[in-house]
Amino acid sequence: MRLFRFLARNISYTFALAFMVSIAAWIEAVLSYAIASSFVLVSYYKILKLTIQWLPLYLMTFTIIFFIAYGFLTPAGIPAIIKRHRRLNAIYKNKMDFKDYSGKDIYGDFSDLVMNTTTAAVLFVTSIAVSMAGLAFYKYYSSGEMTFVEFKYMIKMTVLATIIFILILGITVHLMAEYITNTERAFLYNEILRQGQLIRPHALINVAVNFIFFVIIMMISLFSFNAIVVRIRSIDQGQLQLVVLFGVIVVTGALYFARVNAFSILRIL
Repeated sequence: MRLFRFLARNISYTFALAFMVSIAAWIEAVLSYAIASSFVLVSYYKILKLTIQWLPLYLMTFTIIFFIAYGFLTPAGIPAIIKRHRRLNAIYKNKMDFKDYSGKDIYGDFSDLVMNTTTAAVLFVTSIAVSMAGLAFYKYYSSGEMTFVEFKYMIKMTVLATIIFILILGITVHLMAEYITNTERAFLYNEILRQGQLIRPHALINVAVNFIFFVIIMMISLFSFNAIVVRIRSIDQGQLQLVVLFGVIVVTGALYFARVNAFSILRIL
């Protein structure tokens, strides 16, 4: 949280949240595509090479766009794109002094930031998926560097990775954003009550939703182990190092998912 507070004070509150989210996005992108690639049974090295070459570029491109949209250039006079984000950034810079605004509106801005960021994360994943699919179309239809079978497997890998990526990143971002904004939301809520106004707290995630998150993450963790089994079955002598590396990635992913899982349970309790 020290890093978040430092970025929020010196750049902008929304950018600080976007930066923390982007760390999770990069980790989960690698895990999602690593898991999905294990089901590529044709021209595995060729498709893996394309993914390694282009996925980081797409991630970097859309991360920069995400940062700018969330106020990375605020110190340079270019604020966040969304008006509500600009307003809550100004309130945070002013040490949470909202006397010139409606307390309920500001409380709504901070509460809705959670869902706004989750939606932005989903668009982030979708943009990467469209880019990867576009790459496959180009390699097959335009340059002729791919056969139809290779094209089909790359599309399947992209679709599978996108499904995993959206589920995990959506869960992570929602929980992370809710946790990070909790201090400001609680402060605003108590201030509104102190002023004698009636307001209902914004319930961001209830017990039922948290349980669904728990089940989804458990299923993906099991899916990860199934992926490594599939890759081990297709092993030949020359692939041993690759499989060992893939095994490390999958086990690390399972541990990461378990950590998010534990955080979800703690939110319920």
